[in-house]
Amino acid sequence: MKKIAILFIFLTLFGIKTQCFADELIINNQHFYLEEAISLEQKALGLMYRNNLPLNEGMIFKYSPPEEVGFWMKNMKISLDILFIFNEKIVKINRNTLVCKKNPCKIYYSDTKIDSVIELNAGICDKFNIKKGQPITLRSKK
Repeated sequence: MKKIAILFIFLTLFGIKTQCFADELIINNQHFYLEEAISLEQKALGLMYRNNLPLNEGMIFKYSPPEEVGFWMKNMKISLDILFIFNEKIVKINRNTLVCKKNPCKIYYSDTKIDSVIELNAGICDKFNIKKGQPITLRSKK
């Protein structure tokens, strides 16, 4: 019993992270499970330093009130498709964004006020024919 307790404490303290998906994105009959970046620190970190991202997963950043935003790929290890959303409709997509190892890094702007940004693996939008103007469905998992 002591060994199990020690193992549990060790795993908890030293980085065994369990994903907590806040939302389910449904678009073109495809389902993606989204981790939410809530705090300013989480939003700044985003998916930086991650070696991979399962094909049916992504990250969502929510903004209330809506605002114009810019995202960059500094310290990213994987390329992404970045979807800018307003009222559950895609207003802009940056496809196959390139990772950036050193400054200056390109900034991908929303160009208009948005209420959320969704990051998915690069190529997902092409693979599933996801386009600007399409409606999306977000289901809260909280």
